[in-house]
This record gives sequence, structure tokens and C-alpha cells, in this order.
Amino acid sequence: MCVGQCGMMRQLFFGEFTIKEREGAWEKRVEERREILEYRRQAEIAEHQKKQEEARKAALESGSESESTDH
Repeated sequence: MCVGQCGMMRQLFFGEFTIKEREGAWEKRVEERREILEYRRQAEIAEHQKKQEEARKAALESGSESESTDH
């Protein structure tokens, strides 16, 4: 009844690692996905820079508004 499913359920519910990873499998996956990973990294950098620039502009605008209301 529970030939293949029990192993999967133990892994799922109890975090058991009963299936051994093939040697070099991780490196192969990384190499196959290198372009995608690099694209994602560049997108994250661009998004971070955009948020920093928006925060800088908001700070400058709030600073100039407070100066104009002080006069």
C-alpha cells in the first residue's frame, strides 16, 4: 500500500532526506540556470536603486517644502 508514498510523506512531514542527491546535480542545475539567476540579480539591483532614488527625491522634496513654508 505505502511503497513509494511513505518515503515521500516522511520527507514532506518530517524533513527526512532519504533520497540521495546525485553527485554534481546541484552544480549542473546552477550552471543551467546561470543566465536566469544573473537576470534576477540584475533586476533586484535595479529595483533597489530605483527605490533608493525615489527615497532620495522624496527626502529632497520634503526638505524643500519645509524651507518654503518657513519664510
